[in-house]
Amino acid sequence: MRYTDPTGMEIEEGSLKEWGKLKQQVEKQRDKLQSDIYKLNAKAEAQMLLI
Repeated sequence: MRYTDPTGMEIEEGSLKEWGKLKQQVEKQRDKLQSDIYKLNAKAEAQMLLI
């Protein structure tokens, strides 16, 4: 093992680029899921109006 971070509180300089890419992927997925939630909520509200 080359890089260690016993507390997990710091991002080593050598890992910043990879961390940035992973963070971007997570944020993109989060945003897509939130968009899906909004769409499902809107659809559910529309269905409630028909009842």
